[in-house]
Amino acid sequence: MIYEIMDIMELQDVETFLEQIAHEIQDFHPLVDFKDYVYPDSYMRRYTDEEASIRNYLLEKCFDVCARHTSDFFTYLLQLYRRICAEMNHEAKRRIIRAAANTSSFSAIQLPLFLPHSFR
Repeated sequence: MIYEIMDIMELQDVETFLEQIAHEIQDFHPLVDFKDYVYPDSYMRRYTDEEASIRNYLLEKCFDVCARHTSDFFTYLLQLYRRICAEMNHEAKRRIIRAAANTSSFSAIQLPLFLPHSFR
């Protein structure tokens, strides 16, 4: 997917970015560098260095914007990602949502559920 958004300024930009990521990655986690994501069938890197750098920059901006608007980025991200995934109606994404729904935010205990396949 080609990014139309190149900067994150408002919460709507955060939502647009997460929608794009939800279409690209089944096991997204905000603490994983985009250089570490791989295709599950081939284990080849999903993103070039440039693509990963752009996504990492945009994700960092998401943290900054959310810090200005909400006290807990992870709770906001989980709620937003849950809604986006539900709209996409992918069974794999619903599995991730069910696993994460037991808490109000991401935690280190849940991290393996969201790591790229290369780390499992």
